[in-house]
Amino acid sequence: MVLTLSYALIASLIVALTLVPALAGKLLAHARPQSETAFTRFMPKYKKSVLWAVNHKAVTLLTAVALLIASGAAVIAKGFTFLPDMEMEQMMVTLTMPEGSSFADTTAAADEAAARMLTVPGVETVGGAIGDSAGSSLSMMTTEGDVSFYVLLESGYKASRVAKEINEKCADMEAAVNADANSLMSSMTQMLTSSGITVRVYSNDLDDLRETADAVADVLRGVDGTENVAAGEEEPTAELHFTVDKKKAAKEQLTVAQVYMQVAKALTGSADLIELSDGGDTYAVSVQTAGKDKITPEYVRSLTFDVTAKDGTVHSVALRDIATVEETESLSSIRRLNQRRYIDVTADIAEGCNVTLVTNAAEEALASFSPSDGTTIGFTGERESIVEALRQLVLMLAVGILLVYLVMVAQFQDLKSPFIVMFTIPLAFTGGFLALLIAGLEINLLSMLGMIMLVGIIVNNGIVLVDYINQLRIGGMDRREAIADAAVTRLRPILMTSITTILGLIVMALGQSEATSLIQPLAVTCIGGLLYATLMTLYVVPVMYDALSKKALYHVDEADLELSEK
Repeated sequence: MVLTLSYALIASLIVALTLVPALAGKLLAHARPQSETAFTRFMPKYKKSVLWAVNHKAVTLLTAVALLIASGAAVIAKGFTFLPDMEMEQMMVTLTMPEGSSFADTTAAADEAAARMLTVPGVETVGGAIGDSAGSSLSMMTTEGDVSFYVLLESGYKASRVAKEINEKCADMEAAVNADANSLMSSMTQMLTSSGITVRVYSNDLDDLRETADAVADVLRGVDGTENVAAGEEEPTAELHFTVDKKKAAKEQLTVAQVYMQVAKALTGSADLIELSDGGDTYAVSVQTAGKDKITPEYVRSLTFDVTAKDGTVHSVALRDIATVEETESLSSIRRLNQRRYIDVTADIAEGCNVTLVTNAAEEALASFSPSDGTTIGFTGERESIVEALRQLVLMLAVGILLVYLVMVAQFQDLKSPFIVMFTIPLAFTGGFLALLIAGLEINLLSMLGMIMLVGIIVNNGIVLVDYINQLRIGGMDRREAIADAAVTRLRPILMTSITTILGLIVMALGQSEATSLIQPLAVTCIGGLLYATLMTLYVVPVMYDALSKKALYHVDEADLELSEK
């Protein structure tokens, strides 16, 4: 996009310097003076308003600053997002069966859900898959036993409205059906960044790791806007933990290692490998003892094994007599980062809630949480990815502002005139913030790109105005009179350039299709910034010029630079 805009601007510059003057010389050779219009009658009134603003600088500037602060605070209070939600003509629907459901029950429920979905207006096609086969790289949302449906909509139907009707149609089913209009967009976001809230718990002690993760999950469940809180992505594995009493084992002439070997043998069983031949084919057959099929807490406690004493006698020893057996849970898998074990405690964001605001609330809730020694926690979820991306865009914005200023310094051969023009940039930000508030959008990557684009677009109005004021003053006109005349003279081209740009962005700002809905925040930001900044530039730039550029301007030609001969 950046390269396309750059090439387009370069091409338009070449056309403006070559083709436009040539055509103007031909087509406007016999141009007639225009008759008086409503616009020309408005110009004297605008001139009076400019002079009033110049005479009341404090009112003009304080109004601009107040609107900037208020609009910025209001839009920041709404939170940030990574990418905007898109109204797509397809969606994902997930069906979750009750625990213990058979495959036949799952297929029957899937058929019934699909039939109900097809009765919803706007649904064109429904396709589904059960279990892991549905876990494609795009959806990343199904587990074994669940059914994932891919629903295609007819043109002109909004996914959000259809999703609501599907949920209502399937509400009385025994299986849980969830239609999410933004599921595909959320999956795209997950490919770029984490989703929801993620609290990473670090500890080298497995017991502390598990206990702290469960405690953090309990805290997150109490935060408004969170749902589906999980202490780890996988279910814990049940295990039996037995502790050998060394003294009791020694009395039975056993060591801890010997007890372990006997228990391992009893639980694993012994396997013998035999071969069966059938003509030219040979089959390997493994015969396994039945021990491992009987592993229960009581079975382990009742284990006995024969021990041969030093005098050669053999006696039986029960495991319960020399060890304690406890039922515990362990992690299905252990993850490490920089040689440290960790568990991710995750939480989804409820519909209608902003991920950054909910994460901030979760951070406040965990501020008073004190993990055990050697255990630390940290946030690594979607908010952190959004903040990092926005931080980089803010850096790009600062670099862009600096480059624009340096280019204007080179052209104006002055530091003060470009500085006056730069006051149009905060006005553009104010307009962008107000537009986002009116449209109900949050700040995201695309709206920030719109802010960056405004830096290069909106200064054009200020350049046109300041340059013409300088020309009038060099010609000998008084400063106030030059400001007023330049504002009136440049009013028409300033409005025309801004209005044509705004009209070109309106289609994208409406967001009626999948493509335009993605780029909508950028268009809304640009339109708001152009509209507000254009109107305010017509007053703020004259005010700042009158306040900062008080020194008289003179035209210096080559004759003035010649040194007189002595």
